[in-house]
Amino acid sequence: NGREISVKSIQGKALRAVMVSNTVKMDAKTLLGVIYDVANYERTFVNSSQVTTKVLQSTSEYIEAYQHLPVPIPFISDRHYVFRMESINDNRVTWRLVSYDNGYIDFLKEREREFNKPVYLESGIGIWDAIENSKNSSRLSYRVYMDSGGNLPHLLIDWLNRKALAGIFEDVLLTASSLKTKVK
Repeated sequence: NGREISVKSIQGKALRAVMVSNTVKMDAKTLLGVIYDVANYERTFVNSSQVTTKVLQSTSEYIEAYQHLPVPIPFISDRHYVFRMESINDNRVTWRLVSYDNGYIDFLKEREREFNKPVYLESGIGIWDAIENSKNSSRLSYRVYMDSGGNLPHLLIDWLNRKALAGIFEDVLLTASSLKTKVK
């Protein structure tokens, strides 16, 4: 399907960043619109159907949302976090994880009781770029650096990040293609 996945070491960090990219026959606005539509993530991300997403705050400048990620591996705790997403320009949407002391402490404590004390993630950033090119298509890329917390081996974290990224990427393409807004 033309999808490329690569990893890159980051100086001073134990983990590596992961990137997935592909040239697709869709316009950048539609692609980034799907990504920025956090309120519909539970319908968009079918490969991550167990993930719970809740918008906590939405302004004209950003969206803050909560996500709970169940981990189906015995003896490994679930993960959860709050992220802030921003539409930087017509070609880029970014997100970053927000520290635990973020104004949502009561909400997080309720989720910890509900989900049996998941590990809170504080170190992560993602960048989506969609650049239209002259071939009636767009180059879509998604780069992520995320520390999944706990004592997981780095090899397992790399594998989980690559697998999750590929699924997220495919779900965005599937949802965008269903909107029937193609580059003309």
